Amino acid sequence: MHGFISYAHDDYNEFELFRKHLKAVEPVLQIDFWADKRLKAGDYWNQTIIDAIDRASVHIILFSPGGLASDFIIQNELPRIAGHKVKRNDLVLPLVIKDCLWHPYINVLQGFPNDGTGRVKPICDWTKEKGYAAANKQIFEAIKTHFKMAPKNVIDWGTA
Repeated sequence: MHGFISYAHDDYNEFELFRKHLKAVEPVLQIDFWADKRLKAGDYWNQTIIDAIDRASVHIILFSPGGLASDFIIQNELPRIAGHKVKRNDLVLPLVIKDCLWHPYINVLQGFPNDGTGRVKPICDWTKEKGYAAANKQIFEAIKTHFKMAPKNVIDWGTA
């Protein structure tokens, strides 16, 4: 299974912290998340990003003022992801990393991380490790539930 991470280059450091946490989910749910960090010299970056969105069935969107200021994200990535949500029932996970006007961009989708009360608490309002850990757990549960998956045992410990 393929996933896609949308983030603004202004948030690269936040993306890297988030990515470290997300790495634990990939082998357990057998998903490979793509982000533009994988672009290589000579790639047609806009088409390569669109192709990655088209391959993905899980889309994580990092919301921040920088993300909302990105014309490419707003005009290209979000509409394409929304189209896949509607047509293919892709899983779209809006991760709020910094306070911003994210609500109008996701409409009926629930943002996260959730602080346990049902309300979204941006990562910037947590200690970062706790915020990303909470987000990672919520991503894991959302993917597992949406796709009715059983987590894979990554390491065989044998039996006693």
